[in-house]
Amino acid sequence: LILNRGKANKFECDVEFDNNGSRVINSDVTVKRNSEGYLILIDGGLDGEEYEYDANWRVTTRKDLDTSTQIERIIKFDGDDNPIETEIYGEPDPENNGKDKPVGKNKYEYLESDSHGNWTLRSVERIETEYSSYGEDREWMEERVIVYY
Repeated sequence: LILNRGKANKFECDVEFDNNGSRVINSDVTVKRNSEGYLILIDGGLDGEEYEYDANWRVTTRKDLDTSTQIERIIKFDGDDNPIETEIYGEPDPENNGKDKPVGKNKYEYLESDSHGNWTLRSVERIETEYSSYGEDREWMEERVIVYY
């Protein structure tokens, strides 16, 4: 569960896991895993997600697959495996040899964690580029509540 606090709209998300710790996904969705069992593709028909990993099996790239646009996120991590920066790219730029246009960048700062070492409060700074449709830069707080069984 992630809640944005401050001026931003509130967003809530419930994620369900089975007894093996695998995320429960709608039956209309195709899921593909690599030989090590890591998720590499979620295909929901009109949209989906594709993942790439580093040598430590941390997600380094997440491509949002959508029929109208393709967004690519390149993720950088700190020594505790927390994302500290996400570069966001949009549609290909014909003036730049077809490379994706940089849309923005999210920077994360971790402020609080629980007794298991998982973050529970972080600040996010969103830096927009000229290609962004969101306009100006903004900041918000994200709070996460994790229930352990």
